[in-house]
Amino acid sequence: MAKEESNQAIVERAATIFVNEKLARALGYVVVNWSILEWAISLIIKESANFNPSLFSIYFAESSFLNKLSIVSSLVHHSRKKEWFDQWSNLQKSIERLRATRNDLVHGTWLLEENVQSVFRIKSRAKLSASVAEITEKEVVEFYQEISLVTVRINMFRQELSTQNFGSVILAPKGPVLDRAQSPLARSQDQVRAQKKSKRQPPQGPKLSSAQKRALRETGKPKEEAP
Repeated sequence: MAKEESNQAIVERAATIFVNEKLARALGYVVVNWSILEWAISLIIKESANFNPSLFSIYFAESSFLNKLSIVSSLVHHSRKKEWFDQWSNLQKSIERLRATRNDLVHGTWLLEENVQSVFRIKSRAKLSASVAEITEKEVVEFYQEISLVTVRINMFRQELSTQNFGSVILAPKGPVLDRAQSPLARSQDQVRAQKKSKRQPPQGPKLSSAQKRALRETGKPKEEAP
């Protein structure tokens, strides 16, 4: 009896947590729509190699999401079809952007208050970082709808590959090998890295000659060079 009363007390305490039910439902749609997106990516791999269904189920269960992305990228690159390569690269840019937000929503710690729903995420890779963001139901609804739209684009791309015999093309690719560094995704990543690098580096003054550097050390002022 005491145990039952204890459980009832726990239930009553849990009921005092301020959870926005519409927000929680929207988060559920994020999880479901993301799994559909991941399955659409996996089907590109399955159809490229005509996997046995049982073997493919094992592959799907054991491969990480990033592995699936990398495999599709390698298959499309191997096809030597630039239009496919660029299409997938643009899709991958969209997927990577969605993945970052999805991970924050799904793996973050929710800070629940009566009028505020915030998600807190600590990341520890190259350096420890933390972020806190207030999330509204409207934002989460718009996000899972965006996942659905990208999934539609993936399925349209998969259909295009299928109608053009993707599996046969990658068995005997024709044409020059494609340069991965020139893909839309690679160029975008280069721009991001350059922006981060410019923020880390302080502005550089004019380059000093050896004589100017010596004068700077001795007098605190650089020696003026003759014109």
